[in-house]
Amino acid sequence: MVAGTEIESAAGRKIRPGMRALTGRIACALLLFQGAGLIAPLCAEALGELFARVKAKVAARAYADGLAALNALEAEAQKPENENARAALRPAAAFYRGVCLAGIGKADEAKEAFAVFIAANPDKDIDRKAYGGSVVAAFEQARKSRSGGGFDEETAPAITLAYRSTGFLSESSALPGPDWANGPVKYLLSSGESRAYTRLSDQISRAEFVARFWRARDPVSDTPENEFRREFERRVAFADENLSEGSTRGSLTDRGMVFVLLGPPTGVVRRPISTTEDTPVLLQGQGRIPAPRSIRPPTDMPTSWKEIWRYSREVLPPEVPERHVDVTFVTRTDYGTNLFQRDGPSLRALDAARPKPRATD
Repeated sequence: MVAGTEIESAAGRKIRPGMRALTGRIACALLLFQGAGLIAPLCAEALGELFARVKAKVAARAYADGLAALNALEAEAQKPENENARAALRPAAAFYRGVCLAGIGKADEAKEAFAVFIAANPDKDIDRKAYGGSVVAAFEQARKSRSGGGFDEETAPAITLAYRSTGFLSESSALPGPDWANGPVKYLLSSGESRAYTRLSDQISRAEFVARFWRARDPVSDTPENEFRREFERRVAFADENLSEGSTRGSLTDRGMVFVLLGPPTGVVRRPISTTEDTPVLLQGQGRIPAPRSIRPPTDMPTSWKEIWRYSREVLPPEVPERHVDVTFVTRTDYGTNLFQRDGPSLRALDAARPKPRATD
């Protein structure tokens, strides 16, 4: 996909910028973006109509009007009923905001907007024939900038690079067993849902429960695929393959929990814990943190270390106020291996990553 040229709908159709109207099912499936880790399409028809207006203004190079339309779009997205659409909207709106800002000569602000899009879509490029030189230049500067948070192949941590090459799973036809609620889905289950599932005694009722569970977390019910479930299961499979601790399944480890909920980090650092350091200390400062060369710690790593996953602003859930969140895992011989250190920013980010279930029929 080339940024700004065409966008894939959930059904696989190509949607071009010149379209005059998007309604019904097509409007609901307007976008598919992968950012903080989570693929979710725009789902409200009003948002689809507003987005079509933004695209029309950009296509006409009416950039000031485009910014006004973007402001209206983002105001609509803040309504409670559009909560599940915000994550999908953010990279797309950022791209077109960057186009409009560059078009009116605000190159620095345009680079900041483009950085948000690039972080969510690191492999996407801009259509140089569709946009003016100032727009393309701002986009390229945002891609090259090390302060924008968009990690390229040289700076992205190994875990993130490995995840980018991981494909989606085929949907399983296996029926859920009685231990389904004890698997990685427990990160999403409410206490009431967990209790209700344990009371079910047959496969049919369990299958019906699971179907309702995922349907309530489907960001757009009008498309045949549940994008949130698809991405969730992709993360689970990756964590199981790469983040196991001894006999513990990867997605059930502390690192697996964070990966499943927040997705791949934008930076990773490992360092030994000194003998005078009683408690873990988070990295300070706003700069980029270096990436280790492999997913697993080297065999000559000291017996006590901390591993810190940084999540930059552009990949965090929109509700998280911090500019970045550092999630720390500690390993000590008298403590455990890669144990999550609970702190306010990390807990807020994990909670915000859990989708709020909607009412279903």
